[in-house]
Amino acid sequence: MKKNEVLDEIVKKICDQIDRGEIGEFSVEGQGLEKAKTKAEGIQLLRESDEETYRSYIWSLLEKMLNDDNDYIADDGSRTYLDPTDCAIVIEQVYGKYRGLGILDAILIDESITEIMINGPKN
Repeated sequence: MKKNEVLDEIVKKICDQIDRGEIGEFSVEGQGLEKAKTKAEGIQLLRESDEETYRSYIWSLLEKMLNDDNDYIADDGSRTYLDPTDCAIVIEQVYGKYRGLGILDAILIDESITEIMINGPKN
């Protein structure tokens, strides 16, 4: 499996967890998430959280998917090492989906891209 496909798979899995309201045992002192008693409360607290807390939550979900060597085992059984840059890409893609401009966030950060044309939702 190519690294981009692996990163896409991870992003999809994390987004699925967020959409299902799987807050889990995530807790950041003083941010209130440790007080959530139900999924609904957790989702609401996460929506109201600051950027750092939200990214920390995404990192905690990603970290649970990696083994001690920072390898991710894909659905097809292949093993891929994620370096810090890969992890940052995943976090920013997930963050962008919920708090930013989605796929455009990564494009806007890339300084080599000088023009963006959007044709429509299916193009």
